[in-house]
Amino acid sequence: MLSLGIEGYQKLLEEKNWAVEFEFTAARTPQQNGIVERRYATLYGKIRAVMNQAGFSEGMKKALWAECANYQTQVHSILVKDGNSMSPYEKFYKRKPKWINNLRTFGELGVVATETRNVGKNKLQERGKLCMFVGYPENHGKDVYRMYNLHTNKIIITRDITWLNKTWGQHHAEKKNKNEIKEYEIVTEQSKEEKKNTKLMNELKRLNTFYNPTLKRAH
Repeated sequence: MLSLGIEGYQKLLEEKNWAVEFEFTAARTPQQNGIVERRYATLYGKIRAVMNQAGFSEGMKKALWAECANYQTQVHSILVKDGNSMSPYEKFYKRKPKWINNLRTFGELGVVATETRNVGKNKLQERGKLCMFVGYPENHGKDVYRMYNLHTNKIIITRDITWLNKTWGQHHAEKKNKNEIKEYEIVTEQSKEEKKNTKLMNELKRLNTFYNPTLKRAH
């Protein structure tokens, strides 16, 4: 596309009848790009909000901010503003995207089915892997998604997904709470047992019998 040059690009826009207005700006005058600069600021605000909602750690934010930016651009392109009857995507492509009726939440978890060609060789092998939704692939079916493999840090394009209906942050918060409850239950049980033993020892001391094993007697 860039190799067409300015005149070639203008001609292409006319031939395709795309709803794009070609306009030059003066050299060294960034203020003429005010609309674009404001759009970037809005986009970064949405990226931060979505990643916070998904419960991402700082490391995950740095690793997946580009995927989140792409997702936000896709979603923004299908929004219909007041006074308009079509979204920017419809105006540009003259149609709606295939995935418009299969929207998911960025950072949502799902179990992606693994290949079953070698099931007979290892019957104990897991049949799925935990992945996270990060967007919609181009030139694919309506129910195909971009999934981020949390173990390999690679993108998988697939439709074989069992959705967990929770984000990465919600999943880890639940795991953390379960561990805290489990630890609390263990500590509580130990406290009950210690109190029981202490009560028994005190009772034996009070009886002060010859058979009391807690008392030392001189022979």
